[in-house]
Amino acid sequence: MAEFVLALPLLLMVFALIFLMGSFHVRKQQVVVASRYTVWRSFDAAAPDDAALNRRELGNRAVSVEQTHHDGSGDVLRIWVDAAAAVDEAGGVLADELILRQWSHDRSTRVEATYESPLAIGEDFGKEMTFSHGRAGRQWVRGQASEWAVLMSLYYPGLDATFVSAAEPDETMADAIGRLVHGGW
Repeated sequence: MAEFVLALPLLLMVFALIFLMGSFHVRKQQVVVASRYTVWRSFDAAAPDDAALNRRELGNRAVSVEQTHHDGSGDVLRIWVDAAAAVDEAGGVLADELILRQWSHDRSTRVEATYESPLAIGEDFGKEMTFSHGRAGRQWVRGQASEWAVLMSLYYPGLDATFVSAAEPDETMADAIGRLVHGGW
């Protein structure tokens, strides 16, 4: 019995350290999830502000939360556009309009969260947690990244005006051709 009483402080210290490490890992995982959630939401809708992120993903337990958003450099996309322009100038203009201006690029978000430590021993160990997550654009569904509007504006800017200005006997045929052109065939 005396051995148990003598070992009890050591066992309590081990349990306290296990509790401390467990709480640090839970907080770290919450910051990881918050970073991923924020970067995904920044593509689909507006990213949540710091207070909303703390409330939603961190359980309102963080003392302070700070988000930093960075758009990707787009170096690879620029190389593709330059290669298309080297082959054909009009193709370079089309690639510039489609790839660099219309379609989404990559983005990363860094979330920094500061917590109060549950024990005095953990003040320097896990007070601040930071994680970054990146995403290379949104998932595309067929028809979302349509090239038809860009093609029409670059190569056929006056085509719609021609269809609209057709006289009465040719109006039906102009309407049919306009639907065919804008139909995405």
